[in-house]
Amino acid sequence: MINCCLNVKTVKIEMFKSIIAHYDSIQPLSSKFKRMICNGLHVLQPEKKTIFRPSAHDLHHAYFIVEGIMRRYVFEGELEITAEIYFPNETLNVSVPDDTSILSGKHYFEMITPAKIIVIPHKILDRLSSECPETDLLIRKILTIKLDKVAYESQIARIPSALQRYRIFLKNNDQRLLGEISSKVIANYLGMREETLSRVKTKLRSK
Repeated sequence: MINCCLNVKTVKIEMFKSIIAHYDSIQPLSSKFKRMICNGLHVLQPEKKTIFRPSAHDLHHAYFIVEGIMRRYVFEGELEITAEIYFPNETLNVSVPDDTSILSGKHYFEMITPAKIIVIPHKILDRLSSECPETDLLIRKILTIKLDKVAYESQIARIPSALQRYRIFLKNNDQRLLGEISSKVIANYLGMREETLSRVKTKLRSK
């Protein structure tokens, strides 16, 4: 993925508390699960504007965003399309075949801000699944959250009004985080020109 992986022993324990707290809020976790998931985790700390294209090896891991914002984009010919924007507490590629499609082909990832990302090796996911019954429930709930996001993105893409698309985007995301994303990326993600987004912002400010 990115060649900036740190051994778990060198990383502050607070980072691992964040993933446990988030997953525990989705599905109550046993003490065994909490011990096991921290055994073998690694942390990536990519800088802003780092771009990478996942390899086949990366498909065997899950990634949890502790801090930072990243985007997934794809090229259709020479056209660059921002397909998805990821925020803190999102999990990518939770050992599900359908998920591997977005980590292959012509898809790339770019760090919109400096980030801290926890890597969960596939072997740990397998052990958790076999030894901790709540693992499968957790994965299903994470998938439900991801599917809800896909449905939201599909719906917003069908709205003909640029103003309405932007309003919904603002409503469904943290304003403080959106301030870290360039107008170019937001416009691309919402399927409009940057000039159109500028006019939309002007209209909203004038109301």
